[in-house]
Amino acid sequence: GVMIGRASFGQPWLFRAIDSFLETRADERLARAELRDIILAHLDSLYGFYGEETGVRIARKHIGWYCERCLPDPQPVRAELMSARSTALQLAGVRRHFDAWVGPDGGKAAPGNPARIECRAGIARQDARSGGFAGHDTGAVRAA
Repeated sequence: GVMIGRASFGQPWLFRAIDSFLETRADERLARAELRDIILAHLDSLYGFYGEETGVRIARKHIGWYCERCLPDPQPVRAELMSARSTALQLAGVRRHFDAWVGPDGGKAAPGNPARIECRAGIARQDARSGGFAGHDTGAVRAA
């Protein structure tokens, strides 16, 4: 429980991926465009719930996790987005950087192509040795 919970920081889609894997035993990864849309919807919900000032502050930790988990060179992007002082600036920056990460094809590479998604944490990929899941810094989590 704790390992899965910590693994979900910066990848809230993890629970859906685990549920899908347990049901189908297939590693069905989400396209980058879908991941970007989840990130943007999450931030929009945070801003709506907490308001401008608190929303920007709380969103920073989530944006940091998203950058670390997904972007190939997260530090400069993180530094830029952490300094945003309004929800509009923060959201515009996230949209710009994650749109670039998605690319012109919408991140819809052919199945099995690692370009489909390469979040460093992975998305509940099947660990051939254990039959469970392997994730960034989490080790294997066995399927129930």
